[in-house]
Amino acid sequence: MKQNKRETCGYTLNGVCIQVHNGMNDTGGVSDAITVLDGVSYIHERMCDLEFRVSLHSFFQVNVMAAERLYDLVANFIACQSRVTLFGKSFLSGYTFICCHKKIWKCCCYYICCGTGGIGLCIAKKAYPHVTKLIGLEIVEDAVKDAKFNAELNGITTAEFIAGPAEKTLTDVLTRLNEENNTEDKVAIVNPPRSGLHSSVLHRLRDEDIDKIVYVSCNPKSCMSDVLRLCLPLSSRQSGIPFKPVYAVACDLFPHTEHVEMVVCLVKCSDEDLDWCKLKETGKFKKSRFIQNKIQEAIQKEAKSI
Repeated sequence: MKQNKRETCGYTLNGVCIQVHNGMNDTGGVSDAITVLDGVSYIHERMCDLEFRVSLHSFFQVNVMAAERLYDLVANFIACQSRVTLFGKSFLSGYTFICCHKKIWKCCCYYICCGTGGIGLCIAKKAYPHVTKLIGLEIVEDAVKDAKFNAELNGITTAEFIAGPAEKTLTDVLTRLNEENNTEDKVAIVNPPRSGLHSSVLHRLRDEDIDKIVYVSCNPKSCMSDVLRLCLPLSSRQSGIPFKPVYAVACDLFPHTEHVEMVVCLVKCSDEDLDWCKLKETGKFKKSRFIQNKIQEAIQKEAKSI
């Protein structure tokens, strides 16, 4: 390919690749080999003053400007102490949430379904010095390679990325940190595919001493289902101390479509909340409906303020 054909219409062509897929669906799998016909099999993108290498199989937000606002929100949720206090107008209107702290709160952050490390690396920068360690978990090996490359590229030394299914790697990481007697607070960012989190991951999040979860979802329906399971009271099927939703925001990263990104901040129920979780008269279905209504009320309140 001639160089003069690479730079046309204001865009630069990095490479041309081909993938042969014999399946019935319209997307190629990770296991299907990719042949580079010309150039390279990745692109570079800038976000939050960081540079990212993105390979063909890796996920990355295409609406960069809106994604930066989304990451600002997640960073603020992470940096706030267990009870979130937010001031200011909606970040969708161009304002940033301000977090109040009585002291510097430090935590170890688990980033489940981390992709190329986009949210995590931005958090490592924006939420410093609150986030002292970032551990990213991702099933796509190419994405993990990109995440490690991106951390080194941007000089971020507090990040670690592990390849493998979250239901296995999360258990291994938590076991290792418990053996090391890590005393820092634990926070989890989850950014699953449209199908949501694996059931074993949900159980593990409840069973472990995790103080806060920031759930980022491209599918509000699966998000709602997972949040309900994280918040249901103790029972024979639900072990571990439940969480409670404290804030929810619908982020429009796809204008003029029906799709939105959902961000829900959950904190582990405290001692004063435990009686609320064990109210027998509510029942499982009514409790689920109550939590669902609370999340919907938060979304509606946010939408009215825009």
